[in-house]
Amino acid sequence: MGHSAREKRSMLTRITGSDSVLKGCELEGISKATYYRWRKKLEKDGLSGLREKSRRPIKTNAIESDVRAIVVELAKSEGYRSANAISIKMSELGSSISRNTVIKILKQDYQYPIYYLLPTGEWRFWNKVKILNIVKQ
Repeated sequence: MGHSAREKRSMLTRITGSDSVLKGCELEGISKATYYRWRKKLEKDGLSGLREKSRRPIKTNAIESDVRAIVVELAKSEGYRSANAISIKMSELGSSISRNTVIKILKQDYQYPIYYLLPTGEWRFWNKVKILNIVKQ
């Protein structure tokens, strides 16, 4: 586990007050590069710059609410019974989303069944509670 922002600031203060940066870093158990990186962050952003930040990437593939609304409206219309048909129509409209994304949106936002056309020509749908049913075309 890393050091808190206050601990880092204290370490920086002690290293700066020592005879040399190298000796101070050795005493504190950090590298010279870490010392200079922390010092730069402290000078730039203050104590908040020394706080641990998540290295996890920011999720940027969130679907906008207007795209969700269009998918739901298409699902309610008679011409688009399958997730694949909705995905194709969305691509034509300029919002390219996959069949699986359409299914995800419909599971989250849509109260009516989601239909799948099987290769056998049967319609299969999942309702909101994930009960699988088969419907003849």
